[in-house]
Order: sequence, then C-alpha cells, then structure tokens
Amino acid sequence: MSGMDIKRLVRGVGPVLAVLGLLFVGGKLIQQAPKVLARAVAFGTAITLTLAILLHSFGGAVLGVAWREILGHLHVDVDRRWAVAAYAKSYLARYVLGNVFQYVGRHAIGTAAGIGLKVLIKSSFWKLGILLSTSAVFGVVYWLVAMGDIHYAGAIGVFFAVTITEIAILRHVGRPHLSRAVGFYAIYLSIGGI
Repeated sequence: MSGMDIKRLVRGVGPVLAVLGLLFVGGKLIQQAPKVLARAVAFGTAITLTLAILLHSFGGAVLGVAWREILGHLHVDVDRRWAVAAYAKSYLARYVLGNVFQYVGRHAIGTAAGIGLKVLIKSSFWKLGILLSTSAVFGVVYWLVAMGDIHYAGAIGVFFAVTITEIAILRHVGRPHLSRAVGFYAIYLSIGGI
C-alpha cells in the first residue's frame, strides 16, 4: 500500500466514523423514544434533562478547546471552531466502537487537515497525562468528602487551589498552552461533578 493510499484511507475513516456515530445515537433515540413518551415527564424533570444535555454539550466543547491548547503546545495552530468540531465528530465514534475509536477518528480528522500523525499521537498522550493529573486531584478530594474528612465547600476549595497552583507552575515554566489545557480539563471535570 502506497503512502497516497494510506492517506486516502485515513481521510475516509473520520467521516465514516462520524456517520456511524450519528446513526447509532439516532437509532438509540428512536429506540428509546416510545419508553420516554409513554411516561408522563414532569416539567421540572424536562428542564433538568435539558440543562444536563446543555452542560454535556458545553463539556464537549471545553474538551475540544483543551485539545486545541495541547496542539498549540506542540506548535500546531488550529482554529478553535475546527478543534471543537473535530473533537465532537471523533467523540461520536466512541458510541459506535468504543473509546479507542474516538482517538482513531480524531487522528483521521487531524491527518486529513494536514496535522502530522506524530503530533496527534503526542497530543493524545498529553491529553491523558493532563486529564490524569487533574482527575487525580479531583479523585482525592472526592474520596475525602466520601470519608467525611472534609466538607463539600472545603473540597471545592482544595480542588481549585491545587488546580490553580498547577496552572501557575506551568505558566511559570513557560508552558502557557498546557496551563490553559489544565484549566479547561478542570472545568470539564467540574461540569461532570455537577
């Protein structure tokens, strides 16, 4: 297989995964609609569900912007809208084939846009590292709350104090893109915690 054949194959994977994701999610909506419609949904429940959907959508956009910051750290400048759209399309792939295909789809979309595969792989490792460091703090604070060692208000304060410290350290050592990515992942985790 030649280099051009591989590029064509990679360019075709992203849109196919996005369409499969949309079909899967659409099929699930159609499958579940009768069950939902058969039950009387209280107005408050409908409002809560709508807000949860909006928060989840906002969280996806935050992840796309965080990925853009990681790419910026790797000296690749992409438009914010493109990054959010590419992240959203690849996010759909996880519903079809699992989390691994979210990365495969993002790499296919990025490669089609001219971003080198090495940069995309590095961005995935950076994403995992930043998400692990940020969520580790979140996990420790959650555990302290669950054990009754700290109140929710104190837990929120500890989480943001540690996150702000991590952001300040990254800024101090000249990593502004990574510091912003940490901030975006902290926002995402905070949304998930609601």
